[in-house]
Amino acid sequence: MTERKGIRGWLLIPALFTGVISLLFLVYFIVRGPDLFSLLNHLERFPVLDRVGIIGEMIVIICSGAFSFISLYLLGCKSKFYPKFSILLLALILFGGMIDLIYAATAGKKHWSVSDIMNIVGVFSFTAVWTLYMWRSQRVKNTFVR
Repeated sequence: MTERKGIRGWLLIPALFTGVISLLFLVYFIVRGPDLFSLLNHLERFPVLDRVGIIGEMIVIICSGAFSFISLYLLGCKSKFYPKFSILLLALILFGGMIDLIYAATAGKKHWSVSDIMNIVGVFSFTAVWTLYMWRSQRVKNTFVR
């Protein structure tokens, strides 16, 4: 008897996460997009470090949004590239969160709080757990690789 291939069990969590992240990025761009892009017209008003932060933030947001939609597409197609791509997406989200904290601290706008550190620990833990799951899970291998 062969095991049915499908997106079930624990694999539903990263699948739903990918879908929700994609939806959130879409809503974010619809609501905040004009404000973000208007900042580009006024970059000369900001100090150099703030300019780098604004541009970097926009790059991370655009890449994360694009990667989440690509990841959702690969998930829907049950592509063998989905597990690696979802790991890349999780790493990008973790990287973006850390860059935000480092930028905020170096720009002198705020000091790290316990909640900032707990957010990073939470995102890092989530990333670590699902990265291991994507690499080691037999269900992921049966659904996407084989």
